[in-house]
Amino acid sequence: IILIGEAIAGRGGSGDGQGLATASVAETTSAGIETSGEEGSGETETEPETDPNKLKACEDPGIDTAVNEYFTARLHSDTDTLYRLFGRTEDTGKEQLAQKLQAQASWIQSFDGIRVYTMPGLEEDERVCIIRYKINFRRTNTNAAGIMYCYMTRRSDGSWQILENPDSQRVKYLNEKLQDPDVIAMQDEVDSELHSALASDSDLALIYTSFLNGEIYNE
Repeated sequence: IILIGEAIAGRGGSGDGQGLATASVAETTSAGIETSGEEGSGETETEPETDPNKLKACEDPGIDTAVNEYFTARLHSDTDTLYRLFGRTEDTGKEQLAQKLQAQASWIQSFDGIRVYTMPGLEEDERVCIIRYKINFRRTNTNAAGIMYCYMTRRSDGSWQILENPDSQRVKYLNEKLQDPDVIAMQDEVDSELHSALASDSDLALIYTSFLNGEIYNE
């Protein structure tokens, strides 16, 4: 259920032990409006229209809420919240999931700097979400940069659900969006940040490697 951030295809990112990919995000800034060279003309250069299909900072508070609930639930082994976010109604697997989350929480102190970016989904009430964050591990003062992605859909009550198993059409659409230049730039930036952090902190490198190998969860 928490494998929603598998490595972005073709980019070589590595995960945080639960399928969370490491990658980066390039923030975009809009061009400012400049006055024309002729004084008093009153004419200005208009700001170019933003492409609605491009990656942008999330503008829906409901998506931000759902994403923050996801990370908080992971830290507190809150399987009820995770199942709700994924639209699961049965209790199968909750005990095993809680055990993994508890093992993880013994090593992860917090998820910091969470920022959500979105692209349109196939339907109006659907979004492709790219989420940037930092993992604050215990036993080291160096954070590990990370990125994850998911496909979200709005429920009838207005809340957002993470699609755990999107259909083939949406999987194809999602993979196409993950090849967007802005998304690739994100991943490259976070990859660079992560590699720098691992190279500078041997304790972080050891802990991170343990996560990749699944040793944390076995413990």
